Amino acid sequence: MKEKLSFGNYISGNRRTMALLGIFVTAFFLIRLLFPTVGYDTDEWVVSPESTLSHWENLGRYSLVWMKRLTGNGANLVLMNIATAVNVYLYTVLFLYFLNRTGRGRDWKRDLLCGMVLVSAPIFCEQYYFTLQSAEVSFAMVLMMAAFLLTWRMLERKEWAWAVGLVAVLLFVFGAYQAFVNVYVVGVLICLYGLNEEKKGDNLKRTGAATAIFLVALLGHLGIAYLVRGGTFAAESGYLEVVWLQEPFYVALKNIVFAVGKVVLGYGTTLNLSYAFCALFVFLQIRRGGFAVSWKHFYLLALLASPFLLHMVTGQPLNAPRAELSLPLLCAFLFWKYYEGGRWPRLALCLIIASQLVHSELLMFSDYLRNQNDRAIAERIYRDCGADGDTPIVFKGVERTEENVPVLLGQVIGRSFFEWTPMTEMHNASGHRISYFMECYGMKFVCPDEGTAAKRDEIAFSAAYPEDGYIVELDGVYYVNLGE
Repeated sequence: MKEKLSFGNYISGNRRTMALLGIFVTAFFLIRLLFPTVGYDTDEWVVSPESTLSHWENLGRYSLVWMKRLTGNGANLVLMNIATAVNVYLYTVLFLYFLNRTGRGRDWKRDLLCGMVLVSAPIFCEQYYFTLQSAEVSFAMVLMMAAFLLTWRMLERKEWAWAVGLVAVLLFVFGAYQAFVNVYVVGVLICLYGLNEEKKGDNLKRTGAATAIFLVALLGHLGIAYLVRGGTFAAESGYLEVVWLQEPFYVALKNIVFAVGKVVLGYGTTLNLSYAFCALFVFLQIRRGGFAVSWKHFYLLALLASPFLLHMVTGQPLNAPRAELSLPLLCAFLFWKYYEGGRWPRLALCLIIASQLVHSELLMFSDYLRNQNDRAIAERIYRDCGADGDTPIVFKGVERTEENVPVLLGQVIGRSFFEWTPMTEMHNASGHRISYFMECYGMKFVCPDEGTAAKRDEIAFSAAYPEDGYIVELDGVYYVNLGE
């Protein structure tokens, strides 16, 4: 049995780490704290919160709805960003404490560096771009850390009464965001790895107990989501569809292969080589063990597979990097585990932190530039139209951020409201989406009906934004040509 470490003792014995980590989190989020932005979905939340809540209920995110209603549906972006930064600090501290409970050795530098690699992960940067839910999702991550610790205590001490509280926490967390299912699997596997003594009976009991609790929580979550949706099993939005049941087998298999390849190779707008380094460390450990069949090797391989759980279950490509939300925690754990393995793991850890810092800060700065550019475009159009709250405006074409300012594009970060197109009209920016954004900054206008909007295709504009002649007034409606 490992020496028990209380949370209070861990904090008091690591004041330096806690202080430095707090400074790091503050500095990391400084641009968002000083210059809050309105991004996709946040615009709709600010203008029409009830439609957002209805959409979340349809997706089974009932906890997100409850938290929003509890806080009064506020739209203070500054407070949301402050709460997010505080929650990120809290769940990082709890995760480091969890690692110190499950592993051996005390090293403040290791804790600090692994906390930094978790905080700076670009995947979380993409997630918290959605300011409307960032405080709630990050708070759910705090609760997830509590679930990790409850799971450890239950499995270590065989105190099964904790299972009731654990299931309650998981029901709440799963109802905040679907990707938390992956995150919990990582926590369970870390617990099983830390408790492993290569005793088959003990491992089977722990694995069976953890699996049973996970399934109870998952089925309970699906049941609550079913009731919240009013008695329907599937979300109408198609946000998560099971490709295995709708497409030929090879389509789902191809999606999974591409998802794995993207993460392993670090390909994509927000991913990096942290997973590749960690996979290499695991391979070297297994090779040193003579490729022996053992429980510890099984848990390590399962950990490497865990970020792809949603891909494997649904067969979807899930192109949003947020689908692999567990990836930063997996990598932070493996860097923490292999930190004492020599200078190469430490060097790799420092390189990953540096690359993530550059990447994430560029993404957040790009979002600031995008927001400033969108506001400038909106103000110019509003002024040139002489618009007020009763002025009908129709948009033709798109205007991309990178056409005006240099930005690093993420999956959604850096992308303009004036290039957001609905699935039914891929060539023209959504007037409704633009209207939400502009209303956030006090520039209300009217979006005409589809028949009126369709007339934009009949107008011969003499120029495109920002050149003179990009606006045409017809029957009291202002048609704005953004360009191709």
